[in-house]
Amino acid sequence: MNNPVVDLPTSEQLPSVTVRIQTKGFADGAWTGVGTGFVWREALAGDQSALFLVTNRHVVKDATTIGLTLQGTSPDGSRAFGPGRDVETQLGEMNIVYHPDPSVDLAILALTPIAIRLSAENFKPYFTFVSRDIIPNPDQIRSLSASHSVILVGYPNGVYDKANNLPIMRRGITAIPPWIDYQGSKDLLLDIATFGGSSGSPVFVLDEGVLTGRDGVNLGGSRLYFLGVLKAGHYRTEIGTIIQAPIPTAMPPVAHVQQMINLAVCVKAEQVIELVDEANKTFRLTAV
Repeated sequence: MNNPVVDLPTSEQLPSVTVRIQTKGFADGAWTGVGTGFVWREALAGDQSALFLVTNRHVVKDATTIGLTLQGTSPDGSRAFGPGRDVETQLGEMNIVYHPDPSVDLAILALTPIAIRLSAENFKPYFTFVSRDIIPNPDQIRSLSASHSVILVGYPNGVYDKANNLPIMRRGITAIPPWIDYQGSKDLLLDIATFGGSSGSPVFVLDEGVLTGRDGVNLGGSRLYFLGVLKAGHYRTEIGTIIQAPIPTAMPPVAHVQQMINLAVCVKAEQVIELVDEANKTFRLTAV
């Protein structure tokens, strides 16, 4: 998670891990979609690394052009505050790779080519990142409580702090024990408010100063776990009557309104590892 140049509390680094994504089907058309991506850093052989952008398959699968809102780096290496820079690119420039299982709603894009292009324009994007070392092992997952607090970072309904290019962070809890596979799939169910634009948001366990879990409360500890990627939300359909005035009708049209019920489904982190492994194979990278 740490940017190696700047040492900040983990909670202050989380907003720099995500990127706001806009999509459109035609290069000269209007933006038609919005979602969330997050930066993944993969350690490679020879003390090298690669940067990727992870999101949902459904966020980018019908797009030909994507827009990324990136934050710059200050001269001292810290995050530059203020509005972000909007970068438009054809999807082919980022070499998209999908999870090998078509039913898994994950995609990964090469971020390094964008960083190189922007560097030539004297713009250095600032990122913090997710990596393999903050993915909990089974024993660590089992140490969490059945209804553990989680943080979701993203852009619900496309909302963000535009003046500072900051995403929205929301808290919720696991709605089923995190060691259980929801509906028999490698998914986790959360009790958290989600809306369109949140797709692709990373989900974390973040405890600072106090550790809570199955064994109770321990003071003085901290931890950060990456649990997975938001992909969907449950909703209910409400039926309402549209009133037409002034002329009444015996058969009024009916509106079906979808209302979120604050239950969200996320793809577990182990499937993100499968996605990254597929990218390494596609790009012929050797991870360490």
